[in-house]
Amino acid sequence: GSSYLWSTGQTTQTIVVVGEGENQYWVVVTNENNCADSDTVNITFALIPQVDLGVDTVICHDQTYSLDAGNAGDEYLWSTGETTQSIVVDAVDYPYGNETFSVDVTNQYACAGGDEVLIEIKDCTGIDEHLQQVSISLFPNPSSGIFNLELESVDKHSVSIKVMSVSGVLVYEKPGIEINGQYTQQLNLTTLSSGIYSVFIVGDGFVVNKKVVLRK
Repeated sequence: GSSYLWSTGQTTQTIVVVGEGENQYWVVVTNENNCADSDTVNITFALIPQVDLGVDTVICHDQTYSLDAGNAGDEYLWSTGETTQSIVVDAVDYPYGNETFSVDVTNQYACAGGDEVLIEIKDCTGIDEHLQQVSISLFPNPSSGIFNLELESVDKHSVSIKVMSVSGVLVYEKPGIEINGQYTQQLNLTTLSSGIYSVFIVGDGFVVNKKVVLRK
């Protein structure tokens, strides 16, 4: 049979090579008639993309969180289906609890790497917010559109209820409400789109506000 001599010093028919960057390998093959031939190959060892999405974290239901896979110019595939280098996780789009987000990154040499991170989404909206003039309760929160509003005050107040979107648009208003003790009302926001809204109780010289999450 033939004999083999590789640039690595190995003498087998096949070899396995590892390395970094660009490397050149050659082999000389000699048959039983002492006739020899050779060939050379250049191999570039590409690095696997190193991806670090950071440590597991906790965010509130009305917050967003950015994830960046780094490795600019490579190809990306997130567990959300997005294909950009970075994504923004909007907690409103997910239920309370743990959500795992992962990404696969592939470079020009078809080498792939990835990472995943766990984000816990918590309800950070308090049931009651007690202020000097008026205390406000809104429940359930989040809701599909029907909220129970409870206002309570020791003194008599005339207030207005205003609901505004995150962009500052007034989407609901009810003026001339007299509070002397406890006031209850069902707040119907079913005609609005899913999102975060601010409920304002506006009185003489004071404003009480509370965020609500509308999730359909």
